[in-house]
Amino acid sequence: QAVGSIIWAAFIPKFKSLRTAYIVSLLIGAAGFASVFFIHNQWLLFVSYLLVGAAWAAMLALPFTLFALFPGLLKKAPRHLGGLSALKVVLGFVELYFSLKFLSVADLAYGWHILDRETFLCLWIALSLILSAYLLGWVRFPVDDDEGGDRKVGTLRFLTAPAALS
Repeated sequence: QAVGSIIWAAFIPKFKSLRTAYIVSLLIGAAGFASVFFIHNQWLLFVSYLLVGAAWAAMLALPFTLFALFPGLLKKAPRHLGGLSALKVVLGFVELYFSLKFLSVADLAYGWHILDRETFLCLWIALSLILSAYLLGWVRFPVDDDEGGDRKVGTLRFLTAPAALS
């Protein structure tokens, strides 16, 4: 995937329309994913993962592209980016989720027995509860801006909190 991602990332800027580039990238990635079920030769599976890498490249570039296409979104944020503190915290939790998952896969593959299933699930549930409590305003972190007093929970945070539990 990484090799396909690097190769495809060089081609994304060559498209006249970024929208077309993302659509093509996601379709190529979908074709790569679907081909995994039909290819049984381990050496040909490399091609499938190269194709999935195209979608991976597009997904990694998407947030930066959105800010480039809509600079007004970035201009609306306070200069010190404190307004994006909630986004930074949520992305930090996403990183923790990914780290936990990758550690679990490596643990299973190499037989280290560091992280058994019950421990993994307990940590995952604990992270989900803390993230949901943060989104609902029940937990605060040092990066949060305090304008003094209670912060109102917006609709997006209110609707995202239950999704964090799933």
